[in-house]
Amino acid sequence: MVAHQSNRIATEIGLLVGLQHDAAVERSGTLGSGILKVIRLCNVGMEAELPAVWVELAKALRKMHCTIIQHHIDEMADKIWDVISLGVTPALSEKGAAL
Repeated sequence: MVAHQSNRIATEIGLLVGLQHDAAVERSGTLGSGILKVIRLCNVGMEAELPAVWVELAKALRKMHCTIIQHHIDEMADKIWDVISLGVTPALSEKGAAL
């Protein structure tokens, strides 16, 4: 009996979370219809809580996407560079040059 009630409560909570995400999609103006997937991917409740890169990508022309992504990767690399060290091998260098 208790297990059945627990499952029912979990199901209802899942439905409420889904409704909350659907409401966030309706309120969304910047990222449009793909916002639900991005919100779930980033584990946030609404568009305003998304990392800045997503908003920048939504507002930019498609030809600027690589530049924006590279900028954010460079920013993150600068923040964590002291923590990690990256050994550049010849194979990695060739792959980078091919990009």
